[in-house]
Amino acid sequence: MTPDQCTAYGCVRELALAGSLLTVTLDPGCLDEAEIEVRLDLSAEVVGDLCDALTKVLAYGRQDARPRLTGLPVHPSR
Repeated sequence: MTPDQCTAYGCVRELALAGSLLTVTLDPGCLDEAEIEVRLDLSAEVVGDLCDALTKVLAYGRQDARPRLTGLPVHPSR
């Protein structure tokens, strides 16, 4: 959601996981704050499940419009 309560699609440019720090980088044209950092206080299993879900959600749509995923574990069997 943008500051004026509109929906903006395709704003996520990158999702990066480094240890327990999840960083979401957004298109600066969509929001004033172009980077969101979240410290995850979760078990490794839950972080793996979260990464699997985020990978599925962010892999939807055109290949050229998908965000870059950095540091997310890949679990092809899930």
